This record gives sequence, structure tokens and C-alpha cells, in this order.
Amino acid sequence: MITITNIADHFNVSTSYISMCLSGKNGNGARVKQIREYAEQIGYKSVAERKEAAKKEKAAHTWWKGGCFHEREEERSRMLELRADGYSNKEIAKKIGRTAMTVRRNIGPQPAEMTKVNRQTAQHIRAYKSAARKMAVSNTKIAAYNEKVERHNKIKVELALLEKDLLKNKPNIEAIAAAPIAVPPVDLHAVQPTALM
Repeated sequence: MITITNIADHFNVSTSYISMCLSGKNGNGARVKQIREYAEQIGYKSVAERKEAAKKEKAAHTWWKGGCFHEREEERSRMLELRADGYSNKEIAKKIGRTAMTVRRNIGPQPAEMTKVNRQTAQHIRAYKSAARKMAVSNTKIAAYNEKVERHNKIKVELALLEKDLLKNKPNIEAIAAAPIAVPPVDLHAVQPTALM
């Protein structure tokens, strides 16, 4: 890279003198013209010119998630096509794999009508989800109630069968209940003391 020092060495003068000549602060004498021509001939660029050139080059080769400037323009045109098809920023972001903020930065905010429609759609979805949750809760309650009713009916059937068996066996039970219980008398003197031990 060519610097002021190279030009100063060539003319055997100080770098500040060369700087003033190149910036136009030192008049338009023959020596100044000679220094400017030499600087142009060897391709010298001032710091401001180099910074400006670097900015332009950076803008021409903007890297954006692994892509160059032309890819960025293709992506932007794809975003605009999707917008024209009626997609919202969120939907566009999902389709192309970017964030909604990136989409907004590249093609601007979505139209107000679209935002209004999206809000209404979101409201309908929330209402549907809320109704579905309420329905699921009520279905769970109904299932639990039906299970209780089924258990109750099963117990009723078993109780009815037991009552039938009881009525069928009632005469036998009454006969058994009326009969005296015969307990043989036990002779305590007949028991051997050794047998107890």
C-alpha cells in the first residue's frame, strides 16, 4: 500500500508537507502540482478515500447468513413475492427460514389490513383452543361420571343376585337357625394332666 511516507521519501520532504500539498492547503505551485501528479501516478489514496472504498466494497459484498449480496437480493425478491401472495411477515419468515424481524427489516412492516386479519385469525384460534380445552375437561368429567354410574349399576346387579340367593336359601337358613346346637359335654376329670403339657 502506498503511503505519504513513500511520496515524502521520493521528494526528500516531510510527511506533513506532502499532506498539506495533497489536501490543497499549500497552494498550487509547480512543486505542489508535481507532488500531486506523482501521487496519482503511483496510485496513492488518502485515508478518507481508502475508508470510502472499503465501505463501498463491503456494501458490494455484504455477507448475510452465508450468502453474498446477490443472494440477499434474490431472497428479498422472494419475500416480496410471498407478500404479494398475501402472506404475513411471520408466515414469510417460516417459509424462507428467517426471523420475522429480518423479514420486516428487508421488506418493511406488513400492511395494516393484513395485521388486522392476522389478529382476527389469532383471536379465532384462541377461542377455538379455549373451547377445545373446555370440551376436553367436560369430556373427562362425563367419562368419570359414566364410570361411577357403571360401577353403581354393577353393584346393583350383584346385590339383586345376592337377594335372589337369600330368598332361595331362606327355608334352609331358617331350619338351621331353629335347630338346637348340640355340644357334647366335656368331662374335665377325664383329661390327663400330661396331655395338657
